[in-house]
Amino acid sequence: MAAVTLDGADCSWPSAEELKKAEEIRKSCANEIAALKDPARDIVGDVRLCRFLRFSSGKVPEATESYRKFLTWRAREDVEMLRKGVVDLPREEFFRWLDSVRSPYAPSVCLDLGDTQDGHIVVFAAPGFFKASDFVKKRPSCHTMDTDLMIVLTCLEWMMRRIDDNSYEKHRMCYVVKVADMTNLGRETLPIFVPEIRKFAQTNASAIFSLYPEHDILILVLNAPFVTRILLAFGSALMSKRQASRVKVFSDAKAAEPQALMKHLLPPSLWPQSVGGSRTKVELAFPLPHTDEKRVAEFIARKEVTIVRGVSIDIGAFKKSAPAPPTAEEVERPPGSTEKPPVSGAGEKPPEAEPAA
Repeated sequence: MAAVTLDGADCSWPSAEELKKAEEIRKSCANEIAALKDPARDIVGDVRLCRFLRFSSGKVPEATESYRKFLTWRAREDVEMLRKGVVDLPREEFFRWLDSVRSPYAPSVCLDLGDTQDGHIVVFAAPGFFKASDFVKKRPSCHTMDTDLMIVLTCLEWMMRRIDDNSYEKHRMCYVVKVADMTNLGRETLPIFVPEIRKFAQTNASAIFSLYPEHDILILVLNAPFVTRILLAFGSALMSKRQASRVKVFSDAKAAEPQALMKHLLPPSLWPQSVGGSRTKVELAFPLPHTDEKRVAEFIARKEVTIVRGVSIDIGAFKKSAPAPPTAEEVERPPGSTEKPPVSGAGEKPPEAEPAA
């Protein structure tokens, strides 16, 4: 499958010319960098600056302006405090932390289905099972929509660290491949028809896309029914043209073209059955958390705020109270491994996709 090039994004390591330009940007933003509490490599390193540079088509003034906004926003929102300790968690521990703070009605999204051979990280989502109305209405008073925003930002920071680490390890620019299985879409209220969700997206999505540029190399939409067009029209208006151009839509995930692309990304053992793989359990996605009555009851009864703006997350306390790590059979993937494990067959099987009309 050497012919598969995704969208033709530049995955090369920053050139000498780009590194020189990156240094110009860094010098111009020296004051903003100095204001950071933790100027880590994934924030101020060459790869980070090169993402802004490539997003701006190599133009230093535009890249400098965007990067300065990124740094100013981080200082204003105290993002360094929010991410402290969390971005250092390995995959399985981060998933357990995320599962302990998020709503059981949150979208089904596995932030790391696996790494491609090139170092890109595959994110899998099943938006068709998102109960948007319940997500808004069924929650304790201590878990606000701002709490959910903090969770989203923490996830973005963890992903930013992951692709930065992969880039330096592979000595090439690594990205995120987002895969959305639209099975069941339309059987639940669409998120854009829930006022609180629509406002949340309109207020935050565009800003977030601009603050984390050049992260996505491909957005793959599978098992897409006709109603998908409504969501894509809404979502495209919030994306940059560059990001929107990286969307590929297929009505049948098991057709030849999407299957060839998916096999180029990951082996069948890592893909869910609904998109042609053999996996029946996916962390943070399947089984659906909101089907666990005990889990829902515990969330509704929650009294303490899990994330507070300007206050670092107590990772030490989480590690002490966290359950034992899941076995390889439970997650269908050896913890921390890039090996391609056999599927155990345990867990709830997501519904198969219906044939597209």
